[in-house]
Amino acid sequence: MNLFIITRFSQIDLIKLNSRQNYVKTTFLRNINNFIFKQYNKEFNFKIFIMIILLYIMDTIDRIIRPLVQTAIGAIMQVLPVTIVLVSFWICGHMASIRYM
Repeated sequence: MNLFIITRFSQIDLIKLNSRQNYVKTTFLRNINNFIFKQYNKEFNFKIFIMIILLYIMDTIDRIIRPLVQTAIGAIMQVLPVTIVLVSFWICGHMASIRYM
């Protein structure tokens, strides 16, 4: 029963990851899926179970962190030109004040 649930989960993940066009994870999951189906009549493989759980955790972290990083980069890129201008003015003023001391 556990084995069937794991294979169903990995197939659902395959569909989800295919829609996100993430080739590496999809291929990895497909390999795990094929391996589980080949191992179906043999003993339950605990390492495969742990690998699927780790992949779930990685995918969840990826979904949470990627938008945050993109918004942070967007905010930095909006502020960056103004910051560069202000820093360059400050450096020029500093150099001028050193020159006339």
